Amino acid sequence: MSANGKSEALEPLCLSDRLALRPAEAAKTLGICERTLRSWMQNEALPYLRLGGSVLIPVGELRAWLAERIGATRTADAIADEILRDLGRKSD
Repeated sequence: MSANGKSEALEPLCLSDRLALRPAEAAKTLGICERTLRSWMQNEALPYLRLGGSVLIPVGELRAWLAERIGATRTADAIADEILRDLGRKSD
């Protein structure tokens, strides 16, 4: 908040200028809540590091992690589609 008590708009993040993000910034960038992001850090092996009292998520590693997940999802979707097609052929 500013001195007059009004909320100031956050400036958009320019990821090309950043090497790492804090959890709140990474969550905002991904369009999720920070709680979900922190859960992923613990349960989904989202890459991060602690330096002193700061938690940082390297932008390059975040992009790679996300791309891995997208590839895995697409592979799973393709397998499911193939199974459904096979089931459809067997019922004819």
